[in-house]
Amino acid sequence: MKRSLRIVSLLLLLAMLLPACAQSKTNDPAATTPAVTADTTAAPVEETTTEDPNDRSKVKDSVPDDVRFDGTTLHVLYRGNADGKGLIETLDVVGTDNIGDYVSDGVWERNRKVEERLGITFDFIAGMAPDLGSMATMVRSTVVSGSDEYDYINSTGNTNITQSLNIYMRDLANLPYVDYSEPWWWPDVIRALSLDGKTYNYIFGDMCVYCYIQTGVFYYNKAMYEDVFGDPDEMYSFVMNGTWTVDMLMEKAQTAYKDANGNGVQDTGDVFGVLKTANQGEETDHYIQACGVEMYHYDENNHLVIEFDQERAVLAVEKLGALYNTTPGVFHSDLGIDQSDKYFADGTVLFFPARFSRVTQENLRSMEQPYGILPYPKLTEDQKEYYSLIHDSSSNICVPKSVGEDKMPVLGATFEALCAESWRSVMPLFLETALKLKYSQDSMSGQVIDIVIGSVAKNTLIEYRNYTNDFINNCMGTNIKNGKNNFASVYKKALSAAQKAWDKAVEKIGG
Repeated sequence: MKRSLRIVSLLLLLAMLLPACAQSKTNDPAATTPAVTADTTAAPVEETTTEDPNDRSKVKDSVPDDVRFDGTTLHVLYRGNADGKGLIETLDVVGTDNIGDYVSDGVWERNRKVEERLGITFDFIAGMAPDLGSMATMVRSTVVSGSDEYDYINSTGNTNITQSLNIYMRDLANLPYVDYSEPWWWPDVIRALSLDGKTYNYIFGDMCVYCYIQTGVFYYNKAMYEDVFGDPDEMYSFVMNGTWTVDMLMEKAQTAYKDANGNGVQDTGDVFGVLKTANQGEETDHYIQACGVEMYHYDENNHLVIEFDQERAVLAVEKLGALYNTTPGVFHSDLGIDQSDKYFADGTVLFFPARFSRVTQENLRSMEQPYGILPYPKLTEDQKEYYSLIHDSSSNICVPKSVGEDKMPVLGATFEALCAESWRSVMPLFLETALKLKYSQDSMSGQVIDIVIGSVAKNTLIEYRNYTNDFINNCMGTNIKNGKNNFASVYKKALSAAQKAWDKAVEKIGG
């Protein structure tokens, strides 16, 4: 099931620290004073320079230097906010013009470089439909009418993928100038979102910074942890040695609970171990992904076959169902995932499962108590890796079928240039400066972020719920939320229909 990105998680922090270490040694008398006095009559040593192996600036992409499309304007539809300050706008699409934010200013500069290089102009259009369905309807009507109003779309999966827009999008598998094997593309994620393994309706690369910010993580209140367990950095050790599991979460949640209002029942006013949001919809997917359950494979014809590791799935449903429903110290929030961070910020809960994006919101930015960042817990200690889900609200690139073939060369060159330039200049700022320095409160969080980023993936069955009769939720999600465990019987009854629904979707695109 794991679809790890072949993205750069070679961690550039080392490259950033090397100059600092060198400077430190220069200022150290023990390092600068020679043990033996040098012979001043010796011939001068000729200075040599070596290139920094971590310098990406000179790495070329697949677009030849002489390729230009002078006078071409590309009309780009993106999922926008009314205030013009949405994260997809600032991190992926438009950026900001010198406001002092490393990443969003970097996105702005990236766009200017690509415009100048290719002789094009971007016309960014915010699609501010009132809800996801309305946004999808707008895209459908554009394609059905044959309009070429938008040359490409930078939107979110729950705007187009979960709204079944595949048949309205062009196949981008063989775009001119694009080389999906380059490090600025994410071929494993692209593959996971291909219905037939060869048609690429949605593509992902380093121009999609927003994907990272939509990855699931666990926040923990370090002050609360210290009060109950002692060493506030102990959780990092558990992550590093592989013992951070669902069982440990349940144990710590129970231990951390305090009947703060003294009324003898668990209710608002108490201090809890872990938060469960009002509908549990979002975090359930992330918990399931983190359990490492094999859910599908590809046959000799590269066709997806739904097939669960049933034993592990049953165990995951059992443990997560117990976490949700019978573990003391679990706070049943009255708010959804986008509002429940208030309870974490005010010290009501020790652990808060959410997305990276919460660190950019007011509640965590103004939080007085220090917090740490962890991956979602593993199902069992013998699980080899942590698995992190990129939420379906993350971004992707797609091209409406109404766009003519004559536009494919300029689009291919643009996508390749944008992703490559993001890899050269934006991603280092995002991964090392923003995530590890700006949004992390200690160095150990940075090390854990490396683990999370190195394990990010898309899950085909979670993303394409509509094409499998919501099979994964019917078998696992609903049981977890309700504290039941009839996975085996539901799986047996629903598997055939889910596979037929998937095969029908593949057939529609000509796979």
